[in-house]
Amino acid sequence: SDVTSLKSGRKNLIINGGFDVWQRGTSFANPVANEYMADRYFAGGTRLATTITQNTGVSVNGKIVNTFRVDTTGADSWDFYQAIEDYQTISGQEVTISFWYKTNLSGVVCRHYSTGTYGSPLNSDSTWRKFETTVTLPTLVSAGAGLNKTSFGVWAASTAPSNGSFLEIAMFQLELGSVATEFEHRSYGEELALCQRYYQEHSYN
Repeated sequence: SDVTSLKSGRKNLIINGGFDVWQRGTSFANPVANEYMADRYFAGGTRLATTITQNTGVSVNGKIVNTFRVDTTGADSWDFYQAIEDYQTISGQEVTISFWYKTNLSGVVCRHYSTGTYGSPLNSDSTWRKFETTVTLPTLVSAGAGLNKTSFGVWAASTAPSNGSFLEIAMFQLELGSVATEFEHRSYGEELALCQRYYQEHSYN
């Protein structure tokens, strides 16, 4: 059935949702706007006092996983996304976003870049919790970051990060339908191959 096909293999439209692949390095101090960190994740704006790191061997909901960790040492803002390539598959469709997180900052929200925030702000009690929300997307015009495009991530909306603020995310998933299913673990080799489809071309004169 259609439901069965959506829930089997490649259901997660996020690449590197397990934060396993970090080809550019595993620590980034003050990334600039549009800079990529963990593969396929980019900063929506230039950071001033923020470090992004990969944490490994973290226990989340009984599983040992890798995480995307954000720490600040002063006044700053957070804005991190991934752009989904196949916008036609999700344009106007009902999708479910889910991930595990912990943070000590109030006002952090799940956000579709420039289009809107989804679900309630993340709980700020520094405890691992699962975020789930189901939304119907607007008509999407293309892949990328911008109004009615395909970037999904997190944003510090109503409270600015300060010294000691942190956010940690694990098992980030975007799937068609109204149910948050169990996170789709793919092998490192398969995830790396998906990441390596993207590259930057340099021209030398």
